[in-house]
Amino acid sequence: MKDLLQVNSNVAIRALDPSGRIVDERLSHNILTNIGRQYLRNLVSAVSYSNVLAGGAIEGGDAYTSARVQYMGFGVGGALGTQAGAFTTQVEVVAVTEIEDWVKVNATDYLKQVDAQTSGAGSFPDSYTVKFSALIPEAEVSFTGNQSKSGVTVNTSVPISEVGLYLSGADKSKDLSQEENTSRLIAYNIFSPVTVTPNIVLRVDWEFRF
Repeated sequence: MKDLLQVNSNVAIRALDPSGRIVDERLSHNILTNIGRQYLRNLVSAVSYSNVLAGGAIEGGDAYTSARVQYMGFGVGGALGTQAGAFTTQVEVVAVTEIEDWVKVNATDYLKQVDAQTSGAGSFPDSYTVKFSALIPEAEVSFTGNQSKSGVTVNTSVPISEVGLYLSGADKSKDLSQEENTSRLIAYNIFSPVTVTPNIVLRVDWEFRF
């Protein structure tokens, strides 16, 4: 019997009111980009086995990568986006390197750090699944003066319709069109918009199942 190695991904995007009640929800699958596929290839490979550390670790110059998933980015674009004036043509294909019409997370940052994957069911729902989670509080994304890549001022009512998962080494202080970030987008998802306002908390849970 053949067991074909696949990475199945599920994305849950939930809008919560101040009491924590779910007021909107999107459940979908994402695309693992070519960058993500190359990353997984490099993660299980080694340049050399000449300096294997005690316990089996291979680090530094002997490893192709030491990067890990660290950030999420958000946008109002993608083919399901509805924001007037936004870029809304991009679909989920492996060649994607950028969130089409990204927005800032706050006044200084374009990326949101995910929660650390501590042991337990929160981060590891079962033996073959890891979950990356991020919580966007009321003061983030939906703030006065926030503009998307296309120049649309989204301000305090932001119809989020795309999200991306980024590796460590991405630069949260730079926009998502910069090489530091386009080279680290490993997964991408579009969905019908979830509107974020100052009264809404956005929670994203992104699962990889092997």
